[in-house]
Amino acid sequence: MILGIDIDGTVNNFQDVIAKYLQKEYDIKFDDKDYELYKGLKKSEIDKFNDKYSQVFLKEVKALPESQEVINELMNKGNEVYFITAREYSYASDTMEWLKRNNFSFTDIYFNCGNKVDTCKWKNVDIMIDDSPYNLKALNKAGIPYIIYNQNYNQDIYNELYRASNWNNIYDFLTYMKE
Repeated sequence: MILGIDIDGTVNNFQDVIAKYLQKEYDIKFDDKDYELYKGLKKSEIDKFNDKYSQVFLKEVKALPESQEVINELMNKGNEVYFITAREYSYASDTMEWLKRNNFSFTDIYFNCGNKVDTCKWKNVDIMIDDSPYNLKALNKAGIPYIIYNQNYNQDIYNELYRASNWNNIYDFLTYMKE
């Protein structure tokens, strides 16, 4: 099976960490239903903020429970795993360092994928795992099967193969699908 997997909010707690520092820096208040973390900020402010805190993010962002173990087991069972992220290529080094430090196995990684549909089609992804409402709607429209990694901000998204609250759920579902 060929799997596409998002990174932020799907295998890590990036949203929680970045929200904390956006609140500190810009006094922006978030609740757990907010997906748009940079709302109201100009591109120059976002770039300045990310440059200032990139090393903090690298240290504080944690892998979600079981994500590393499940993804590595899926790789061990012969699946292809492509990380498909909207992160800009300028963050490739930090991203690769974080994935290595957290012992993630994967086939390849693709950056700057604001439109994950194109990458999924190009790599013949069988199932995409994502949390982003925008990506999930685009995947649905394009007819690409997806698993929703459940977050409070994606509760209004439907038509998924499965909605998972944790990585063990994903593993069980994918194992069942292969049988």
